[in-house]
Amino acid sequence: MEINKSISLEHMNAKFEKLYNKIEVIEQRLATKADDVVLTMALNHRQDIERLEKEITHLKSEVEQTNVVNNSKSYTIKPMKNTKKRIKFLPFVQKS
Repeated sequence: MEINKSISLEHMNAKFEKLYNKIEVIEQRLATKADDVVLTMALNHRQDIERLEKEITHLKSEVEQTNVVNNSKSYTIKPMKNTKKRIKFLPFVQKS
């Protein structure tokens, strides 16, 4: 017994139209999701940049304060004597 299942052209076109509409909805959701991800990443990067800018400003002020303190005092650095003898006795120094 053979069963002849034929679909009318109108019915097939309606099914394709329905499938096409579903694909469009999925594409729109995907685009929206991608936009949301990009926006979230951009906001996170902006927060990171602002935090780093504050840290740079803080470090800059610390360096300026250190320079002010160092300018008020004078330091003399004297070279060390007998550095070769000290190096010989260090156990982790190997001769090449």
